Amino acid sequence: MVKAVWKFLLGVSTFILFCVPNLVPVLSLMGEDEQYDSELTPLDRAIKVAIYDSIFRSPKLIHNSLKYTWNYENSSYAFNATLIDSREILGYGAHPLNNDNFDVFVMGASARQYIHGLYPLFKFNLRKFVSEGGGYVGFCGGANEASQAILEDNTLLGTIINKALIGIANVYSNDQQKEEWQYAWKEAKGDAGNNSGIPLNVSINTSHPIFSICNEKIRNIRWWGGPGMLIADKDDPLFGEICPLAIYIEEPMDKGPIHYWKNSLFKNPETYKTVVTDIAGQYAGVATTYNKGKIVLYGPHPEYSTWTNGYINEFETETRGWIGNKFVYNWTGCETRHDYNWWIIRRSVAWVSGLTEKILPPIEVVL
Repeated sequence: MVKAVWKFLLGVSTFILFCVPNLVPVLSLMGEDEQYDSELTPLDRAIKVAIYDSIFRSPKLIHNSLKYTWNYENSSYAFNATLIDSREILGYGAHPLNNDNFDVFVMGASARQYIHGLYPLFKFNLRKFVSEGGGYVGFCGGANEASQAILEDNTLLGTIINKALIGIANVYSNDQQKEEWQYAWKEAKGDAGNNSGIPLNVSINTSHPIFSICNEKIRNIRWWGGPGMLIADKDDPLFGEICPLAIYIEEPMDKGPIHYWKNSLFKNPETYKTVVTDIAGQYAGVATTYNKGKIVLYGPHPEYSTWTNGYINEFETETRGWIGNKFVYNWTGCETRHDYNWWIIRRSVAWVSGLTEKILPPIEVVL
């Protein structure tokens, strides 16, 4: 009985969290798009990038990271980034997602795709865009969306998510609701939530063009409940080879342990179980292709700042977190600038757009 009630409440929470905020863009498909950046400085090459918008800060930070121009020899290059929503992906709005309007599609931290992806036309148009030569870059939820499935997650929300995935990359996601996702569900909300997530070290593949000019073998990137990725070995001629870009070399539950809590009227709150994760040794980043299109996926978040040291701080909050969590967490430490890892975004977007290795944006790193 208790389990049935819990599943019902989780279903209601899921509907409120994911469905309600997303009905508006679906019901107003012919709405005016006011976010298109139409003016460009004259350039030799402008990469037209569509960024899938959401209620989270991630798409805005990605958008900011792509306000960037660079030179190679006697030529200049820039990104022309536009925030879009489901209308454009469904083919409506002023600038629908197609290969004439955009070169690259980017999906950062978002939950909307897990509802919009239930629409067949949403899936079809994204697959068509990449198959016909468009680039795809996904971070965290954007990586999940491109995968074949999230493994071993039989929760209600996990079942919904798996039905919404577009499956353009030959990988599985290890990103379970009761494990890795808890680092998203238990984040503090409001201003306090700016310090959620934890810094994770990943080893990077410097033989790939995206990381080839990096003189580091290990990179610190903020992780916020994203997937570890595993090769799926699906037999589809549209799938290209999976090339590892980064591997998790730290386990979240070891680096920054968080807990399930129990509250009682008769005694102080106490922890009763540590949240378990199991992504160490799995891919934190991969590059691949889908027919004519290039794809790059990351589990962590290079668009956000990270920390060079510090520790987890769990606390009780009056403003409950996601799914009613009363006990949340923050990371306390020495924070980097937001643009600390933005070069990863820029070089990934430029690579999937078709630029050769020598023309990719330079690495700029400032703590």
